[in-house]
Amino acid sequence: MSARARRVPHEKYRANVARGRHLHWSTCLVVTLLLLWSSAAETTEYIALHLHQEVEFSEAIVLATVTDVANATVRVEQTLKGSTPRSIHIVDYIDGFMRPADQRPLVRGTRELMFLKATEGGYAPLQTQFGRWLIHGGSVEAPGQIAQLGLPDFRKTILWLVDLQSRAAGGGSRAIDAYVQGLDAADPHVRLWAAHSAYRQVDQPLPRLVDAYLKLWSTHDSEMRGSAANAVIKWKIRRAAPMLATTLREATAWGDRATAARALGGTGDLSFLPLLRTTATSDESDKVRGWAYEGLTELLGRESIPDLEKGSKDRSEFVRRSVAIHAFNMANHSREADLRADVRRLLLLLAEDTDRSVKQTVQSFLKQLANP
Repeated sequence: MSARARRVPHEKYRANVARGRHLHWSTCLVVTLLLLWSSAAETTEYIALHLHQEVEFSEAIVLATVTDVANATVRVEQTLKGSTPRSIHIVDYIDGFMRPADQRPLVRGTRELMFLKATEGGYAPLQTQFGRWLIHGGSVEAPGQIAQLGLPDFRKTILWLVDLQSRAAGGGSRAIDAYVQGLDAADPHVRLWAAHSAYRQVDQPLPRLVDAYLKLWSTHDSEMRGSAANAVIKWKIRRAAPMLATTLREATAWGDRATAARALGGTGDLSFLPLLRTTATSDESDKVRGWAYEGLTELLGRESIPDLEKGSKDRSEFVRRSVAIHAFNMANHSREADLRADVRRLLLLLAEDTDRSVKQTVQSFLKQLANP
């Protein structure tokens, strides 16, 4: 019997595609299950975590040397998070469903950076062997999706993340200070943590946190701009509207225009409604048109239904499916009976779409709306 294991990107495992709030394609997914099992394919699939998630989900992080292979014992050289004995027993550190050539047994004398969860039998690496990073001299064999650093820099970054995450968990002004410090950081791992986390955890932001997010727009980094857009939408940052409108009008990259379109609607500034409507119907990119309809739902609420009806007739199946998603999200987050009825009528029209993927998406949404 064949078996395999592989790393997969965050976006493959969004809990609900219709609820995905990020335009950038990584995840700002809140991971509740770190290991997903697919019995039909006899495959263990692992979510490719960012470094800040490895740190957050670990109970202990250690630099260790393998001392006893038979008993799976390692000597802890330094503890970067949590508290561990000097010598610890490692369990569940190999995925037995991986090909033998890909399995990584412990090797006496090797040094590893380990991200661990405490268990009754000892300490288990996050995602079995993917929570064990080999150390070769001053370099670390980190997973491919994580920006590569030398051991001293990884150590420094991890300790910084541990400190910031601890302060943020306490809430209040200390959390705001931690997020602002993270957003202003030059370290890409630290900045990514703050960008992905602050808007989720903070409901009423102080001006300095808003300012730190808006500064991300000038980085021209799609990941940072995606997080800034999510902050604008959640916090209804009206003063961001002129900046977003300029990007929507002038950017040549479709990703920048799409992110700007969805965020512009989130500002609540109705003076830019004509620009959003023109974008939704006329932009050369179907991706931009599709995301502009999210901007319209954010800006207009139920009054966006006529715009969505126009979008349901777009030549692109991506746009038509996007219209279904944004309409469903609007209804799913509302108890307003009239809005839900309007959305249901729109989805029934799209249920007759000629594209199979659109029809399947819509049918799923109709079932969910029928069983709230």
